[in-house]
Amino acid sequence: MKIIAISRRQPGASLERIQALQVAEARAVWALMGAGVIREMNFDADRPCAIVTLEAASVAEAASHLATLPMVRQGQIDFDYYSAGPFRQLENLFAT
Repeated sequence: MKIIAISRRQPGASLERIQALQVAEARAVWALMGAGVIREMNFDADRPCAIVTLEAASVAEAASHLATLPMVRQGQIDFDYYSAGPFRQLENLFAT
């Protein structure tokens, strides 16, 4: 199942702590990409957040994977999760 996760800073997060964790975070993300869990990662051009596309059996499984990231473990960021499936509403246009 495709899961979209959007990061958000936690209350009390500091730019200094986030910057200190960047290398460890990148390594952890790279490992999840190598394992086929993270399929794609982007940054929002208008606000400081990451948009992560994951492959997981459920939102709970995706959350458990991202919970291993150093910035999550250190309470600097968390994620909002969305399960993404095919957009089936177009079928209504072609119904006879």
